[in-house]
Amino acid sequence: MTDFGERMAAWSARAAGRIDAVLRRSAGALLAELVVATPVASGRARGGWRVAAGEPAAEPAGLDPDGAATVARGEEAIARAAAGDVVAIVNAAPHARDLEYGGAGMVRGALAAWPALVERAVEEARRS
Repeated sequence: MTDFGERMAAWSARAAGRIDAVLRRSAGALLAELVVATPVASGRARGGWRVAAGEPAAEPAGLDPDGAATVARGEEAIARAAAGDVVAIVNAAPHARDLEYGGAGMVRGALAAWPALVERAVEEARRS
């Protein structure tokens, strides 16, 4: 391979890595927004968030009042995602819809924050 070809291959590999990093950082930030914005009584709704690359996870919702275990599980799934993958974030708690439309608005709020989350992820990827 020529010097130019080697440089282009290296540039392409770096660009692909940055695209993956933006996907992972922005999806992780979105998950954190969702979990933190989810109201807590028992912790079932916070524990109900599920993340999967490709298709939604079918795990039953558990109790997670502070949301830390939920975010950690989600980050594991997000870490396997690459450019072109669909990252699905769903809430399996039976009352999640009631929380969303009953005043919490955690999904709508997180979606409103999405452009800023992606922009922040892009800036972080540029610096790395």
